[in-house]
Amino acid sequence: MLSKKKIAATFFAGALCFGIMTGTSSVQAAPAAVHAGYELSGLADSNDFSARMHQEDLTHEQIVRSLRYEYRRDGDRAKYDRDLREEQKRHDKAVQKIKDDYNHYARKHRQ
Repeated sequence: MLSKKKIAATFFAGALCFGIMTGTSSVQAAPAAVHAGYELSGLADSNDFSARMHQEDLTHEQIVRSLRYEYRRDGDRAKYDRDLREEQKRHDKAVQKIKDDYNHYARKHRQ
């Protein structure tokens, strides 16, 4: 039979682990809450170009996170660097297209 000290130590160790797991999950959930607050506030929908830019930023961030996950899983640095460069080029082209569309719209409606 276990002594009272061992039972108390086991109880406190379990409580400590539960507290650490709870604290860790709340820290990880914070970035999602920031994005959700931004989307719900309507700031992204102030105009079409702002909404497109916001959506592109979210897409880019998601792809970069996916690439980091794959790198941590397989450890292939050359593949990670190549894929990250390709994603950055894709993102830059998409952002430039949004900016060009905005400038075209602004010139057309400037009068």
